[in-house]
Amino acid sequence: VSIKPGKPVWFGVLERGARPQLVFGLPGNPVSTYVTLETLVRPALERMGGLEPRLAFPRAVLSGGQPLK
Repeated sequence: VSIKPGKPVWFGVLERGARPQLVFGLPGNPVSTYVTLETLVRPALERMGGLEPRLAFPRAVLSGGQPLK
């Protein structure tokens, strides 16, 4: 998977026993690891737990009326 920040990321399925296991290889940078966890790993865990995956990123509203450069 090629995402920024967040690469390199690795994903695989390990066939052991009756149930396959998901395997995620996360990047070493802490910010990249957090982004990857929130966008790929957490939704997979929620789905496996029977929940609807949600991507909840904070939103900010700028005020003050000054144009941005």
